[in-house]
Amino acid sequence: MLALRWIAELAFTGSALLTVVRADWQFISRPDLAPPRLNITIPATKDVEPGYLFIAPFSGYPEGTRHGPLQAAPYIFTDGGELVWSGFTYFSIWATNFQAARYKGKDVLFSFEGSHNAAYGHGHGHTTILDHHYETIRELRAGNHRLTDKHEFHIIKETTALIQIYHPVPYDLAPYGGSAEQQWIVDAKFQELDIETGKVLFEWSSLDHISPEGTSYFLNAVALLILPQKHTFP
Repeated sequence: MLALRWIAELAFTGSALLTVVRADWQFISRPDLAPPRLNITIPATKDVEPGYLFIAPFSGYPEGTRHGPLQAAPYIFTDGGELVWSGFTYFSIWATNFQAARYKGKDVLFSFEGSHNAAYGHGHGHTTILDHHYETIRELRAGNHRLTDKHEFHIIKETTALIQIYHPVPYDLAPYGGSAEQQWIVDAKFQELDIETGKVLFEWSSLDHISPEGTSYFLNAVALLILPQKHTFP
């Protein structure tokens, strides 16, 4: 009780000079944390294997808007909604696509870390890999001077990784009905990388194989190579 009183007094005193860290006091031992509360209204049936839930909630709106979780970050919950681990402050900037995997025979966690282009639904950054002590062991970046997108990351045979990239390039779209202002197109790419060295083992580009005429392609599932069609122009 004395410790909590001291914390409260310190926060009150400091508020005159600094903005107090936003939290909601869910945990007495970590009053600085404010993880989302899961509202599980329909529990899993006995046919679903017990396990953990990996989530990385974010607002989906541009930075600075007051919407979404108080502390956007990767989290691990039990399937009953109890917090196991908070990734708040483990990643320096916007994070999503938080999953568990195996790398070189060991369990690891990974998450996209970078900026979020809310207007177009893209991300630009890299993938951070943590070991079972939640320590960073690798920051894997796209090769050939590209930036990793937020949507997909798959570890293959515990040694290589598949990533996707949205790479804007200048392009003459006039032959396809584009206006004078429409001089850019997004080249949807994916790469296979050696996780240890970062070397590009393979790269695929949509513009090398698909004409922009009438349509573009939104690469959203590298593992299955699904290319859902989107209209470029009305």
